[in-house]
Amino acid sequence: MNQMIKDRYSKLRGEPFPDYAEKIPEVAFETLLNYVEFGVEPGDFMEAFLSNDLFDAVARADKEMLLAFRELFWFIYNRLPSGCHGSREKVREWRRARREQISRQFAGIIDSSPA
Repeated sequence: MNQMIKDRYSKLRGEPFPDYAEKIPEVAFETLLNYVEFGVEPGDFMEAFLSNDLFDAVARADKEMLLAFRELFWFIYNRLPSGCHGSREKVREWRRARREQISRQFAGIIDSSPA
């Protein structure tokens, strides 16, 4: 895992990067960070995983993700906000709320810029 991703995680969550997360592929980890921070759609595999639909997640996983399945599970369960995973509804609501919050922040920046 590259240091930039580790630093981004630490800044976002306010805690050190967990050692066991080293086994999670970088692209998957970055996908999770983008989802948590910005509400970016995580893709079919990750959405199934976050939604607790592990049958669908296994069916969509590539070899790399299957090898990291346990670590990914522990990371999501122990380190991500509980409101962002657990069901399809929670995942949809998290994305909607994050995008709405970012839109409000962006609108505030534009509204406060000099004319």
